[in-house]
Amino acid sequence: MHKQKYTIRMLDLVAEYGSIKEEIDSAIERVIASGRYILGSEVADFERELADYIGASEGVGVASGTDALMLALQALGVGEGDEVMVPALTYISNAEVVAWLSAKPVFVDVGEDMNIDIAAVESALTERTRAVVAVHFNGLPADVNRLQEILSPRGVHLLEDCAQALGATLDGKKVGAFGAVGCFSFFPAKNLGAYGDAGAVTTDDADLTEEIRLIRSHYQRSRYQAHGLGYNSRLDAMQAAVLRVKLPHLNDWNAKRRAVAHLYDEGLADLADKLTLPQVPSHKEHVYYQYAITTTRRDELKDYLAEKGVESQIHYPFPLHTMPAYSHLGYGEGQFPTAERFCREVLSLPLYPLIPEEDVERVISAIRDFFK
Repeated sequence: MHKQKYTIRMLDLVAEYGSIKEEIDSAIERVIASGRYILGSEVADFERELADYIGASEGVGVASGTDALMLALQALGVGEGDEVMVPALTYISNAEVVAWLSAKPVFVDVGEDMNIDIAAVESALTERTRAVVAVHFNGLPADVNRLQEILSPRGVHLLEDCAQALGATLDGKKVGAFGAVGCFSFFPAKNLGAYGDAGAVTTDDADLTEEIRLIRSHYQRSRYQAHGLGYNSRLDAMQAAVLRVKLPHLNDWNAKRRAVAHLYDEGLADLADKLTLPQVPSHKEHVYYQYAITTTRRDELKDYLAEKGVESQIHYPFPLHTMPAYSHLGYGEGQFPTAERFCREVLSLPLYPLIPEEDVERVISAIRDFFK
């Protein structure tokens, strides 16, 4: 099969590495020379630095973003008979971890900002609702302060999925510091990416922190003694060292992402009758994990961009409630119309901190040509 050769990619991790090569190489050499490759001081230092950056009391490094969600829910006591609310528009892992804990994923629609719809959450609450997962979609904070006002009096836990939004702020406060737990993925493509799988949780609850630390390492209170059911979800020291190098660069990288987004905003502004651009309220700061536009001609536009050598991606083509894995829950097409519409219309454009400005201009020009 012929493979499309793109001249403008969604991201360039090799260029990122080149910009900090000496720092990265030094950190990796330090870990190799230490002889300590799992947990240890590198992980402990990264956990503290991440918590300080977020404005949380505690941080716990785990093996992936999916594990961050899983361990957080388990530590909160979610299990059989419980319901956990999840937006219909998000990645598979958000519902998957709920099901693995024998709890029931309850899907709700999203709003026009692609984040979980607050009114839909309030309508779907039941006596069995144990937690709500709010995904800060594409890097734009969800209205988690409003969610907390609804959930806290009912004793329902708020989990923030911050995988796409590290550094984003709501009313000046960083995401990951609003809910019971903030869950992070450091998949290589993320705003703060490791060189493999890695994740973390942040929280202000010391007891919850201790529970998550136990779960991530086979629930061993003492060596070779399992005092509960845990997992092997320890963060590698190598990944922690890489993340420690990158974290001080994150604010600058996020600022460059916003600058690229501004170019798209300006270059596509007069196409408002043909496509919709991201809208950012003044009390929120977007970090643009993705720059997502929507258009009823999404698939045609994607093919046209590919012909012009421009890569684009769909996040996400299928809403969770329509997937075969959740057919037993009885949801049907048309039940969450906003999420379903975005799955038909959303398209993410190339955006990363080091993307050349001329590449952005070429993408804008190609989109404008398509709509002529």
